[in-house]
Amino acid sequence: KTKSYVTHKQVLEYLDDYSKDFGLKKYIRYGCKVCQLTVQSEEQDGDDSRSAAAVPNGEQPWPKIKLEWEAAGSNESDRSKQSDIFDAVCICNGHYARPSSPTIPGLNENFKGTTMHSVEYDDPSIFAGKTVLCVGGRASGSDLARE
Repeated sequence: KTKSYVTHKQVLEYLDDYSKDFGLKKYIRYGCKVCQLTVQSEEQDGDDSRSAAAVPNGEQPWPKIKLEWEAAGSNESDRSKQSDIFDAVCICNGHYARPSSPTIPGLNENFKGTTMHSVEYDDPSIFAGKTVLCVGGRASGSDLARE
């Protein structure tokens, strides 16, 4: 049984287990830079299996997607351009991964404790026995306050 709130570590473990159980790891590319995403017309994708007869109840078939990306490399010169046609594409850009910290006048001069952004957080045990102020009401702030 799962608690109504799960930690980010539990979510990561779940996604990792799920991708292993269903053989999805081979389809996942991390650290890639998406260059172009183009929705293909039926003429462009050349897939005859998507004809109106192949779609139940006369529904319109979903278009194929051409994706162009740069594969991850240790630096810009190591990135290689790639392209393929897909039925569906998930772009997981981690929009909460780039820190955004508010400017709080007087914080550095008057507060001698530790300040950190949620992207630096990994282990709740470092806060055991301490009084903690969690500033932020978005997903990461709310998640960390519960943990």
